[in-house]
Amino acid sequence: MPLNRVGRSILPVAATAALFSIAFPALAQPASNSAETTSGPSSDWRDIKEGVDGYPAGPMLEIALRRTHGDKLEMFKWRSEFISMLSAQPGALVEREWQSVSGIPENIGAGTWTGMTWWENQQRWQDMANMLFPSPVTSNWLQTIYMTLIFVKPMDENFDLRTLAQSGEEVLEMGLLVFPAEDSNEDSPAPAIDYLNAIGASGAETYRFDIYPNPGGFNGPYTTAYNQNGPPATEGEEWFVFMATYRSLDARDEIHDQRRVRRSLDALLDAVIGEHSDIQVMRRTTSKVCCKPSSMCALDPNDCSVGMLGSGDSWAGNCNECPRPCETGYNVCSMLSPKTCSDVGGTQVDSCPALSESP
Repeated sequence: MPLNRVGRSILPVAATAALFSIAFPALAQPASNSAETTSGPSSDWRDIKEGVDGYPAGPMLEIALRRTHGDKLEMFKWRSEFISMLSAQPGALVEREWQSVSGIPENIGAGTWTGMTWWENQQRWQDMANMLFPSPVTSNWLQTIYMTLIFVKPMDENFDLRTLAQSGEEVLEMGLLVFPAEDSNEDSPAPAIDYLNAIGASGAETYRFDIYPNPGGFNGPYTTAYNQNGPPATEGEEWFVFMATYRSLDARDEIHDQRRVRRSLDALLDAVIGEHSDIQVMRRTTSKVCCKPSSMCALDPNDCSVGMLGSGDSWAGNCNECPRPCETGYNVCSMLSPKTCSDVGGTQVDSCPALSESP
């Protein structure tokens, strides 16, 4: 896929966490190979309300595409702190993270990461936002990224975030697309469906999504990267979200070498509002930090080399959770997380004495 077909335009809208404080699917089996054979929520699912403020009922998928324009390690630091706080909130069922290897428009800056969280319902997300977004942690994180934050409901009953592009060399392609509203007379823009049918027929597993209403009242994101964390255009645009998984990056390249796929992708790129749309090709990563045996903490997950049976590095939610020397009963000293040390009645110490030499 070419990386420079579409230019990137950043509009002068100031980033702010205040937007997030505005009051506003069962996991299953492997995916189908065709966008034509989908089933999912009823067409009136947005009208079925629940929760204190009457949000749409049922499970919800949060997608946060984040273009990092600040220092990468600074972004990692605040991201790990935010995810650590997020994991303590009720309603967040599954969380996954991917790092982009290519994108349209071309990824610039320190890199692009996408996080997805499966929520019990939208009310739970709003409760979390009211709690966490006023935090300085969130504010500091948002200063390092331009984010498209969109909420969707899978149209495929077999969509499973737990296993989505998590095996071996699998890659995930995601499209957050914007079409001119006046050019579309259907719920699903034809060029997008043609593209999904083309790659699905060639072996990709494809997924489509319905979109939740945003604070502006139409079905679209809460914030957009092209507006530097500001809201999307308020009229004249229609959003479309898809995902596709491939066995590997090479398998994707082979599929995209086919004439039908190339032609359908060209037609899709000609139809979208390019400066507002995103297509990302991504590999799985993690939002966790890497704990080194030396008690050092690495923020970049690519710096981690996890071993087996206690050897090598290990993962933690944030640097404060990395193992530290802990003295427990019978004068035994082990490397334990602060929480585990406390749970077993141990005491944190500066270091563990060297093991006595065997007689």
